[in-house]
Amino acid sequence: MNTDSRKSSWHGPKQTGMMIYLGFLMLIASCVVGGSTNTVLPAISEVFGWDVQFLRSMAGVGTVMVVFGNFVFGTVTKLKGPKLANFIGLMIFAIFMIVYGWTSNLTVFVISILVLGFCSGSFNCSSNMALHANWWPTKKGIVLGFTTIGIVIMDLVWQPFAPNWFKAIGIGWTMTIFAIIVALVAIIGMIFTKNTPEEAGEFPDGDAEHAEDIKAVVEAMKHYKSPFTIRKVLATPATWGIGVGMGLMRMVNLAFVASIVPRLLACGYSYQLTVILLMVGGVAGVFGSALIGILDQKLGTKKAIYIYAVIFIISMILALFHAQSLTVVWVSSVVIMAICGGTANLIPSAIICKFGRWDFPAVSRVVQSLSELGAGAGIMLTGLFHNYQHMYYFGIVCLIVGLIMVAFTKFDLIGKVD
Repeated sequence: MNTDSRKSSWHGPKQTGMMIYLGFLMLIASCVVGGSTNTVLPAISEVFGWDVQFLRSMAGVGTVMVVFGNFVFGTVTKLKGPKLANFIGLMIFAIFMIVYGWTSNLTVFVISILVLGFCSGSFNCSSNMALHANWWPTKKGIVLGFTTIGIVIMDLVWQPFAPNWFKAIGIGWTMTIFAIIVALVAIIGMIFTKNTPEEAGEFPDGDAEHAEDIKAVVEAMKHYKSPFTIRKVLATPATWGIGVGMGLMRMVNLAFVASIVPRLLACGYSYQLTVILLMVGGVAGVFGSALIGILDQKLGTKKAIYIYAVIFIISMILALFHAQSLTVVWVSSVVIMAICGGTANLIPSAIICKFGRWDFPAVSRVVQSLSELGAGAGIMLTGLFHNYQHMYYFGIVCLIVGLIMVAFTKFDLIGKVD
């Protein structure tokens, strides 16, 4: 029974501040590695004469490095809490953004991509999602709908304008300014954010029904040892249904978005059209991410995944006819970019549904690592497939397989109950 007289809300001042912070982390992580394949890497390739397909492939490897970062920083999150893991990941990320911007050596540039990918495994995956799980264990769907807007803002801000910034002030200064912003976010987060709502004097989901003993919960969470060892997580069928099934959807998602510019150029459309399309898709993504979050909250995570997957499959089938119709280009591309934040929302939401917030850090470092393998593979597909039509056929098959895997996965809670 609620004995606390304070007003509470899942979107109160402290919760809203945390949402803005988490959304900004997603924006940072989305820009430099996976979000650079369409316009940024070609611009850098033009300056230094490096092969753009090779750079795209390395961006894919950088995205795979997220897997290792997710596991390492997931362990830090499990032992020391997500706030410290975020801070360490962001500060290293800021340093290597400067390296990325100023080097003219291809080997050093590739190393910087790999390190950036590794670091984003903290503030884009393990520690970021642990904060979601801690603060909003049952409202996570709608909250992720808002925080994943940070991912799609990349299509509005980074991809269309970064090449222009490179020309105006240089690659080095562009990345240095960005690095300073990242470092400031790291410091602000370390000072003001809390690992759990209880540490901030709040309640999970902003629900005062959880007010029984805040101090006891804080201490219990600090010392809680999850029974979900790596071996036990890997032996759980839901790990593979969520990690691989959703990972396949994530792979196709990133492959499509990362290749849309060269795909449309190959179909004979202008570069100006592709830039406008990216911006419109970014706007659509803001509303799409929020809508997926609402569907998750209202209908449940599994039904939201079904809706997401079916829309995605239909849009990919339409995308096979890009060369024949500009209308098809707009409809299929904008719809897919509108839902591109879907997997970033639905994967952690599914993990929380199945394992709960107490066991999330132990489980997420494994399950999200599996899904991030899909993300890396998606970026690499853009460098491996020279015929994008074939890549789209392959993507449709992967989406159907992923949907079937999720359909056979039970989402009942098996983790510790609050």
